Amino acid sequence: MRALFIFGCILPLLSNAQYDRDTLGARLVTWNAVRERSDTLTLSEVMDDDWHINAQLNQALAGVLAVPGLNDHAIDSLIPADQLHRVRSADGRLTLFSWDERTGGTFQAQVTLVFFRDARGIGHPVFDRSLNDEGGGTEWSRGGSYHAIHALGRTDSSTLYLCVGGVKGCSSCCSEMLTVIELTRDDIHFDYPAFEVGTDRNEEPLLGPTWELTARCGDVTRFDYDPKHKVARFTYTTDDLTPVPAGEGEARTITGSAHFDGKRFVVK
Repeated sequence: MRALFIFGCILPLLSNAQYDRDTLGARLVTWNAVRERSDTLTLSEVMDDDWHINAQLNQALAGVLAVPGLNDHAIDSLIPADQLHRVRSADGRLTLFSWDERTGGTFQAQVTLVFFRDARGIGHPVFDRSLNDEGGGTEWSRGGSYHAIHALGRTDSSTLYLCVGGVKGCSSCCSEMLTVIELTRDDIHFDYPAFEVGTDRNEEPLLGPTWELTARCGDVTRFDYDPKHKVARFTYTTDDLTPVPAGEGEARTITGSAHFDGKRFVVK
């Protein structure tokens, strides 16, 4: 009933939107019921239920976002930022919603639901596939959360977006992350070859959508992205996790960058 009351209060603010109010109301009730239940669960209850609450949150949120006709203002009114973290591109085509997966360990993983708009402005929620039988949905995000989205460039067929975020992988290991997501006119792709992430058996480069700078927490002293010049700059103190390891003797200070050359990022 609380969700229906809230929906009734903000309905005048959304009066110009075109959507099925009965469908939206029912799905909003479901979303708020699942969200409020998740806030009451203890960690042991979450674990005993094999973290199914995340799949339920995922499905309930996607249900609201899938209602035709909702613009970003309506979404933010129905699901305010104090309920759920989100970051959105300046053009409104890409939004990332995330929440704590509550794994119970020192890995502070986040679940991310992606919402994109096609060239006609129609919204499409994308389920986190790791929460169902398909698996593999979080490979691009590495369990992280994102705080900024920048447009990298456009072609006749697609637009590239750089997502800037991070993740705490253990009690003392932290990663800064860059992820590139590609939107075509009608679809989304999480496999854009934006970064060299390793080499194969023949020492040929392997490319992927996400790059991580991992270090002991606090050893990365600078990590920022300049959208005008499309370059990320970083400084870290070497340790056992950094790309340049500490090794024997005193730690060193390493300064580097990741620059977008029009097709992919070159890390130096």
